Amino acid sequence: MNNPDGIDRTTIFEPVPFDNGNPALASSWMSFCNLDSITSADIDFVGLFVDNSGSMIVPDVQASLDKFKADMASKGIQIRRVYDRNERWIDPFLGPLAP
Repeated sequence: MNNPDGIDRTTIFEPVPFDNGNPALASSWMSFCNLDSITSADIDFVGLFVDNSGSMIVPDVQASLDKFKADMASKGIQIRRVYDRNERWIDPFLGPLAP
């Protein structure tokens, strides 16, 4: 069982288009993840994993990442980054996301 404590750990996997750091091409990750109506009264933080393994690197989506950070900050919601060099995007989310 991956959720022994019963806490809802909703995971959304959403492939996003590359923006190559161009703000005009930035995607709304907040919308992709249905976080538009969520506030800091609902959640304290979201966990975020951005592939940085070679098939994609952070600069490929930098403008979208910057937009997501700004969107979450405007709502008072923290982002807790998850890192994994093995491109196994789900495994890190099964552990704690403590600051």
